[in-house]
Amino acid sequence: MASTSTSRYANALLEQELWDDIIDRVSAGPFPLDQEISAYSLVSRAFSARAQAHLFREINFRRPTSRLPPRNKPYDQIAASRRLRAVLQSSPHLAKFIRTITIPCTPEIITEVSDMDLADVNKICIEEARESPSTGLTIGTLRLLQALLGKPAVREVEIRCHYRCIFLSHIFRHPSPSMTVLCISTIECECEEPPASSELDFNGNLSLAPSITELRLQYCHNIGTWLAGPNCPFTFSRLITADIQRSMSPNLGKILRDAPALKSLTLRSLELTEDMTADLDLSQFPALQHLSISAHSPRDLPAMATLVSTAAPGNRIENVNVITADFYDVVNASAASGLDQILAGPLMAALRTVEVDVVNPPWNDEIQTWFPALHEKGILVMGQGYGW
Repeated sequence: MASTSTSRYANALLEQELWDDIIDRVSAGPFPLDQEISAYSLVSRAFSARAQAHLFREINFRRPTSRLPPRNKPYDQIAASRRLRAVLQSSPHLAKFIRTITIPCTPEIITEVSDMDLADVNKICIEEARESPSTGLTIGTLRLLQALLGKPAVREVEIRCHYRCIFLSHIFRHPSPSMTVLCISTIECECEEPPASSELDFNGNLSLAPSITELRLQYCHNIGTWLAGPNCPFTFSRLITADIQRSMSPNLGKILRDAPALKSLTLRSLELTEDMTADLDLSQFPALQHLSISAHSPRDLPAMATLVSTAAPGNRIENVNVITADFYDVVNASAASGLDQILAGPLMAALRTVEVDVVNPPWNDEIQTWFPALHEKGILVMGQGYGW
């Protein structure tokens, strides 16, 4: 009798696992529809928990819950935030499924979100509101943002707003100690100092500085001034991944120099100047394994070669990705030769692949003549020509 009961239990467990797997596959499909997942949640109790986990895993007020919204019907972000708060109040168990939430930076939505139980949220994105960008957030609203970013479970924060660095100083006054990933884009980095006295307690001690392991910056010129300044609450000594797009500054080079554990460095769409390459020394990254560099034009290739030549002998760099613009003339081919010799030389002995991705590329055979040493070594890989 006991064996029969155990067998029934095993069959039931297997059946539930199969249904869970089906729901997972539907959700992970190329065109997952929230209506389908919602329908699964209403079929039976066996489907409900798994379907709800997918429905509420990511909350984004910039798009409707349905990914096929009615045509010509405006989408009210504030109303959507109020509906979500009402749902979580009537069914509080759903809050535990929320892992990522994207918040338009308006006082109304921030206030609504602050009333939700988001204890299990791992990632918070703050972006500029689509309908009416807010230019003057109140002290109360900034305090609410501080509280949201300070929740213990938050590990990743992404900021996509046209604000100045003082905005970052406000909202990151007490960040989560679990935070390891910082992504910032389109910040206007005129780094004015906060006032001497402030209701936001700028004269108090910063919280225990979280150690960032992944840093992604996009269109944030001179943000290094804030990252290296006294109002930045983060440390970067454990930084493993740095992805920098159009955001290089001397102070940012200082931040990277303090990251001996760096394994992956991506510099995208930068004008590589001598000052910039002088501020970066790859020999300071003994753990570096992946290097990706994209430049505005082939004229930057000599500076790129200078940067690569700073790698220490015996370095561990295994993959290099070079992205640049058109290679149509002999001058460009000549500029590539220096980089070719360094990458194929004994300094980069650990290299396994060098991928060259050219915007509007000529024939692959022609590019191979510009990197003959890499081609002969058998580690030259042609990209898809999509560039950056």
